[in-house]
Amino acid sequence: MPSTNEAAQQAGAEQERQRPGLFQTLVRAWIIYTIFSSLFGKKTVAPAKDPSTGKVIPPFLNHFAPDESFELSIYATENPHKVSMEYLDRNGTILWREKLQYSFDDSNYLQKNVSLPMTDHLLRNGTVYAHIIAIPGENDLDRAVHVVHPLVKYYPRPKVNKNMNLLSGEHEDTEAVARELREEKEVKDNTGNEAKADDVQEKPREIVSFWVPSLFVNFLVDHSAIDLQQVPPPMSPHLVLHREEKRYSPVFYANEFWLLRNNLILVNDTLPAVNVTIDIAPIGQQKMFFQWQMDQSFN
Repeated sequence: MPSTNEAAQQAGAEQERQRPGLFQTLVRAWIIYTIFSSLFGKKTVAPAKDPSTGKVIPPFLNHFAPDESFELSIYATENPHKVSMEYLDRNGTILWREKLQYSFDDSNYLQKNVSLPMTDHLLRNGTVYAHIIAIPGENDLDRAVHVVHPLVKYYPRPKVNKNMNLLSGEHEDTEAVARELREEKEVKDNTGNEAKADDVQEKPREIVSFWVPSLFVNFLVDHSAIDLQQVPPPMSPHLVLHREEKRYSPVFYANEFWLLRNNLILVNDTLPAVNVTIDIAPIGQQKMFFQWQMDQSFN
């Protein structure tokens, strides 16, 4: 039977294990603080005024009506500019076209897998762009929203994995290992000395292209009147104003919150095609603000 002191020590240790750590407590406090500060921490700011007249500029209203139907089209093209639908129909690849509703209706949550053939443009470190176009009503192009987002990112070439498969007796990345051996041979040929591993590693790594395998398209469902002096920071990069009508286009954007760098695919000639999973979903202001806060803290 354990002594009284041993029992007390065991009880204290059990309480210590059940007690949340300092890091967990700080994380919880930080999350609660950011949520409340983003939702309730708005400061009173004087309304925006027209510099030419001195009159107060009225708040801008959403260009889409509640529950309004719209057609969402997504194209892939090498053109980075906001070109016309006619151009995209002739020169682009249609990835998706769907009738949706500007609401949180369950029918707006969609997913689709699309495959695109590998091209010389991609193999030469070229970029492909997704053109996301939302047209409300009966083809009302005056209120259409057009967003362009790259499907290729550029980073240094990954370091070579020289681990050997014990079953096959071969390197896991045979091609990459062979390339690094060629580089070592070049160093030796140029210097006349044996190349050291450190000499090769210190060489700046080549910038190469990576395919983005996931495209998350969110549209913010919100009908708040926006004062130009109090534009919410998460909306600011995406906001398009129509000053004469005192309207703003609803926010459509490619959300990279869930995109991880280790999920990107290195583009090379061994790939016959590239795939992209497209997710479409409405998003609320609170969720958009929370993801923005998390991105700011990570960056």
